[in-house]
Amino acid sequence: MAIKTRLTLDDLLPSKRNEGHYEIDQDKKTGKPKIRKKKKAEPLLYRHKFPMFFRLIGENPSIPDPEEEFKFHPTRRWRIDLCWPDQKLALEIEGGTYMAKGGHRGSITGYVKDVEKYNALSIKGFSLLRFTPQQMDSCEAYDYLREWFKKRAE
Repeated sequence: MAIKTRLTLDDLLPSKRNEGHYEIDQDKKTGKPKIRKKKKAEPLLYRHKFPMFFRLIGENPSIPDPEEEFKFHPTRRWRIDLCWPDQKLALEIEGGTYMAKGGHRGSITGYVKDVEKYNALSIKGFSLLRFTPQQMDSCEAYDYLREWFKKRAE
C-alpha cells in the first residue's frame, strides 16, 4: 500500500532554474496559495537598447531606418536583428561574447546554427555586418554602416 504524503508549497514550486518564471498568488475563492506562470515581458526594441546608434542613423539622410527582427527565410524561424531588405543588408548584434561560457556562440551547436543562418543569408544575396553590443554603444558599428552605404552610393 502506498503511503500518502502531503505536498508542501515547496513541492509545487518549479525548479530553481525556472523560479523567475512563476509567482505565488492567493486563489480569490478559496484563499489558498496558487502558483501561476508570469507573463513574458515584451522584448526591448533595439532602438531603445542603442539610442545613440539610432539617433545617428536618423540624422544621416543616406541611411534609411532598419527593420528590427526581420524574418528573411520563408520556412525557418530565423530573424535578423536589424535589416535593410531593399539594400539586402543585415546587421547582427552578437550578444554573450564576453560571458564566461560565451553565451549562445560559445557552444559548438550555437556556433553551427549561426553558421547555417549566415550561409542561408548569403545565399539570399544579403551582406552581413556583425557587431558586439559594445561596438553598438560606442558607435563603431555606425561608422561601418555609414561606410557600407557610402560604398553602395558610389
